[in-house]
Amino acid sequence: MEAQIEQLEQRLSKIILFSKDEIKSASQRLNAALIGKFFGRGFPIDYVEKEMWICWNLQGEFHISAMSKGLMLFQCPSKEAKNQILAKGPWSLARQLLALEPWGPKFRSGRDTINQLRVWFHLPDLPLELWEECKILKIASQVGVPMFLSEWTLNSSRLGYAWVCVLLDALRPICPRVRIMIHDDVMWQQFSYEELSNIYYNCGHIGVTLMPATVHP
Repeated sequence: MEAQIEQLEQRLSKIILFSKDEIKSASQRLNAALIGKFFGRGFPIDYVEKEMWICWNLQGEFHISAMSKGLMLFQCPSKEAKNQILAKGPWSLARQLLALEPWGPKFRSGRDTINQLRVWFHLPDLPLELWEECKILKIASQVGVPMFLSEWTLNSSRLGYAWVCVLLDALRPICPRVRIMIHDDVMWQQFSYEELSNIYYNCGHIGVTLMPATVHP
């Protein structure tokens, strides 16, 4: 029996090696790919493919494949198209936020997932003394990683609220407000997030849901 077990272990421990040349063609094809995930309810793949094709105004071959854990593989027409998609956003479909990351050679389906997503959020009634890009970004850094400000915010054409895009960690609690001090006056600055109303919350987390978003093949 021990000899049989040893033989089995030796057989199972064998490593199948793939050379760089064997992987090269697949890696080149995947260099224009994105990994995506909806936070909220999922959609049929053909519906997502049609709607995002229109939304992103793509030219050339575009295909989406369902993966495990609610992930999707977006095979873009080119690296340039992929980079343009990543440079813009945040993206959503039917008010469900879509998180996107570029495919990388160390990504493993079934093991890895996406926990970061871009979100627009507002700073309503921001004091006028703070209406400068550096000050707004300083406040936004308490929410997540600031990405950019809206054009309206940059040129101060609409002062009802500052509009900022941030990169959020979906597994961390959402920050609803922060305290600021101006002229020895301490006050609360409220935050309002876009496209989060339909997401199931658990203790203020975006990424913790009763059921994960399901992608329908």
